[in-house]
Amino acid sequence: MALIILLLSIYLGENIINKVIENNENDLVEVESKTKMLENYKNENAKLISNLSMLNKLKSKRVVFSKILNSLNDGINDKSCLTNLTINEIEKGLDIKIEGIAYSQTDVAEIIKKMEEIKNFTNVSLEYANSKDRTNYKNNVRLPNNNMVDFSFSSKYNEN
Repeated sequence: MALIILLLSIYLGENIINKVIENNENDLVEVESKTKMLENYKNENAKLISNLSMLNKLKSKRVVFSKILNSLNDGINDKSCLTNLTINEIEKGLDIKIEGIAYSQTDVAEIIKKMEEIKNFTNVSLEYANSKDRTNYKNNVRLPNNNMVDFSFSSKYNEN
């Protein structure tokens, strides 16, 4: 009888130990799974932080063209119009080339003077201002005078 009780208690002990081992193995698998998930989250988070950092760098370097156009609007009078705007990024600011037409040389001089007074524009330099005969323009362009002045100037632009 003692032998049966001893065998029964060994059997029950073995079952209890096997259940504990099985639970520990399940817990270990669950921990390993969560560790892999945590690793994936850390990797994804690192990628997102890297992307955010890159986007912030790009954002800080981007040019806000509406500010440039608004500043140009302050310098261009009602007797002239722009025909071309070229913007090149340089180390500190922008290098801008502006082309247009105006009624007269006086109007071009007025544009240059106004542009020099706008704080964002520096080194305003007239490249040329040439009289153009009306016949040099396409037939569908309506010009108020027989001759117009074709002009170009360059400038540095700084947003600050």
